[in-house]
Amino acid sequence: MQEQTFLTVSMALAVLLLSGCSNPAPSSRFSAIADAYCECTTPLARLNQAVDTLGHEQLLTQFRRIEAAYKQARECMVATIGQYGPLQATELDSLTLLLQQRCPEVAHQRDLLEELLSR
Repeated sequence: MQEQTFLTVSMALAVLLLSGCSNPAPSSRFSAIADAYCECTTPLARLNQAVDTLGHEQLLTQFRRIEAAYKQARECMVATIGQYGPLQATELDSLTLLLQQRCPEVAHQRDLLEELLSR
């Protein structure tokens, strides 16, 4: 009887511990998503900024680079969302605040944020 009770309690504790570890706290989840977003989109932001300084003949080449960088950013964020779960629309403001601190060069691009984080 004691062995069965011990086994039941042990299993319950194991389930609680495992389920607690699989769901990161919201602040650490936002932090991880913000870090990934910065890493995924900074190359794209730099290419976009460079467009303003290019001559007409260089634009087509730059647009191809931007297109490739966008595709890489999208794939990167799909993997991130797969790991941390999708964000709700109401969570975007909290994420934007973190982005303003970590990578201000992309934090102001709300449309890109919504697009890359869409399901």
